[in-house]
Amino acid sequence: MWVGAVLAAFGILALAFQSGFHYTSSEKFPQDGATQVAAKQEKVVSFPPVVGGLALVGGVALMFIAARK
Repeated sequence: MWVGAVLAAFGILALAFQSGFHYTSSEKFPQDGATQVAAKQEKVVSFPPVVGGLALVGGVALMFIAARK
């Protein structure tokens, strides 16, 4: 039953945040003398709405099946 709840929660979050979530990763390069070089890159993780919908429906179905037993 808890697997269905987790799957349904993931589906709700995936549908709520369709634009994805952003995070920044930083990378440091080897130093050459006194110079220090670092690069920051913003990355986006997004899920298509179909994935969120399927996860939500699958989670609700799993919870319904578990409740009937």
